[in-house]
Amino acid sequence: MRFRFIGKYTNGHTNVSIRDVVFNGHEPVTVDDDDVALKLMSHPEVEEVTDKPQLGHDNDGHAGGSMPKRRGRPRKDD
Repeated sequence: MRFRFIGKYTNGHTNVSIRDVVFNGHEPVTVDDDDVALKLMSHPEVEEVTDKPQLGHDNDGHAGGSMPKRRGRPRKDD
C-alpha cells in the first residue's frame, strides 16, 4: 500500500517519521508491512494513495464536484 503525508498539524514540517516509515515531503511511500499499513490508515496526518481518480462529493463518476442544485420552482420560459 502507498501512503502520503498530508501535514495539517505539524506546523509546516514535511520530513517526518511515523511508525518507522520516513516521509520526505508529500511524496507517496510504499509500506509493505500490513500491521504498519493498518495503523497508518487511521492516522490523521497520512492518507492512502490510490491510482483511481478521486470522485467528487456527488459521486457522479467525474472528478471534482458539480454545481449545487437550484432550489425553488423552475423558471418559466416564454
